Amino acid sequence: ASHRFPSFIAKAGICDIRYIHRYFQTHQGIWQLGLTSPGGAGRNKTLNQSDFLDIQILLPPFKEQERIADIIDTWDEAIALTNALIKALQQRKKGLMQKLLTGEIRFPGFDDAWEEVRIDDVARVNPPKPKNLDENTVVSFVGMADVSEDARLTTKESRPYSEVSSGFTPFRDMDILIAKITPCLENGKGALVNGLDNGLGFGSTEFHVVRAKAEKTFPEFLYYHTVSHNFRGRGELNMVGSAGQKRVPTDYVRAYRFPIPTLAEQKKIIASLSDADDGINLYKLYVTELQQQKKGLMQQLLTGQVQVKGMDYVRVLHK
Repeated sequence: ASHRFPSFIAKAGICDIRYIHRYFQTHQGIWQLGLTSPGGAGRNKTLNQSDFLDIQILLPPFKEQERIADIIDTWDEAIALTNALIKALQQRKKGLMQKLLTGEIRFPGFDDAWEEVRIDDVARVNPPKPKNLDENTVVSFVGMADVSEDARLTTKESRPYSEVSSGFTPFRDMDILIAKITPCLENGKGALVNGLDNGLGFGSTEFHVVRAKAEKTFPEFLYYHTVSHNFRGRGELNMVGSAGQKRVPTDYVRAYRFPIPTLAEQKKIIASLSDADDGINLYKLYVTELQQQKKGLMQQLLTGQVQVKGMDYVRVLHK
């Protein structure tokens, strides 16, 4: 292994290596590692092994270390199992989406033929910014980092219109953002935006914006098509530009063809896929809760703030 990865072996019966590993993930442990890692910022900081071995930590009796490590392992197992379930649900949703968006699966009571259209037929691509907007109007700013790789808006920043009126991509509530540059497109970056300040937003020039025509399609239905494997995969094949700076052209988005049912059937499809999303998001919230619980437990158990069965912690010279 690289010399940048020093190895340490725990003394049998004195130290549970899982306990030590967890300890150096706490705020206190990370701070101590920083003190023993001289050098500049970034990769220039290197652990001083001699100083590391002189670090003093709170070390409970060995059996207590094992119990603490087991408790934290239980949280890790719960997190891993829930993440596995999320992945399974996401794969199931992908399969369902593929079948619903192509008409392979139809809902009872719907038998009208679907029409093949281009995005340009049912939406405006990269519409212009609003006119006569007061420069003090507060709008939302969305950068590429503010959208996730599962095509969700995660954060946004409030700014006056005067700061973003030039040099940024305009959009409004219920518009669809599509990352145009590699590897953001391939990684799934994008969003169906809503809840913008005053219903208006500006963002990275690396976004395409698609605005559904209300009489033709629902934004949510169009959004699901733009996050489909077919749309993203074909978009990757149609990229232009040099390596590392390849982008999906506007013409690809406008000309992308897909089948579309009646508005009533679109609504049913949206509801079904939205239910699937809600289930996935519920488990994601559960994972976040478990991670916060684990973080709190680690901080309390590994620093002696809380003791299991009242055993005494001792400060030792770990060398």
